[in-house]
Amino acid sequence: MILTHQTVSIVVMFLSGLFIGATIDAFRFFWLYRKTTRLYKYHRFFEIFLWVGFGIATFYLLFLIKGGVWRFIDPIAQFSGILAYEKIMKRPFRIVGRILNFIIIRPIKWVGLLIIGIIRFILKIIVNIIKFLLKPFLKPFLKPFLKLFRKILKK
Repeated sequence: MILTHQTVSIVVMFLSGLFIGATIDAFRFFWLYRKTTRLYKYHRFFEIFLWVGFGIATFYLLFLIKGGVWRFIDPIAQFSGILAYEKIMKRPFRIVGRILNFIIIRPIKWVGLLIIGIIRFILKIIVNIIKFLLKPFLKPFLKPFLKLFRKILKK
């Protein structure tokens, strides 16, 4: 194996470590404020599946880059990427994440809630109109049931 191939594989494994660190941090940050949800008690299992998936993806990445040859430097490079994320890049990534949350995610969520609210309002109006139109026809049929219900309640 040529030295440039080894360098490229080390850089790729380092970058995959950065990606893994950022993804795991985002996953943990996502679950931090959702402790009241029903799925919270399963978040550890989700994290384990995430780690297993990253392990499989790492070996597939090694297979693509080096034809499946595994060297001791590869996990060291990936672990260095995870540590570099934790020590150096965690704050900038979180700041960028918060900015993207305010610029992209919250407006999309707001528009979605607005659309759902408008649809609910329209459906309420339609249901009220139908109730109003059917009231004269249903009132004679409901009167005997209401009298029976009142007699039962009095007893």
